[in-house]
Amino acid sequence: MSYTIKDVTNVLGVTPKTCFRWIEDGLKIIPESKNPIYIHGSDLKEFHRLKNLKRKVTLGRNEFYCLTCKRAVSAKRGSVEVLSGRKLARCRACNGKISRLF
Repeated sequence: MSYTIKDVTNVLGVTPKTCFRWIEDGLKIIPESKNPIYIHGSDLKEFHRLKNLKRKVTLGRNEFYCLTCKRAVSAKRGSVEVLSGRKLARCRACNGKISRLF
């Protein structure tokens, strides 16, 4: 199945500008389509899978993912608390809140 830019924006909840940025970043379009631009559903699915795979960060045993630093970090010494199946702490680098399921 193929989708237009408008279809992609409606289904994924993104703006047309984001779709064009994805095309510049390597999202394949159907070559014969100029106006409107068509995208194969399988190509869109594969592009999203690879995009999410790039962002994936593997955490070590005592590491947390900091949403401010955008990387794996260690917690500040003495800041780790356990609350209902989740570890809460403070980032050693930026002092932001970090958490992790265990």
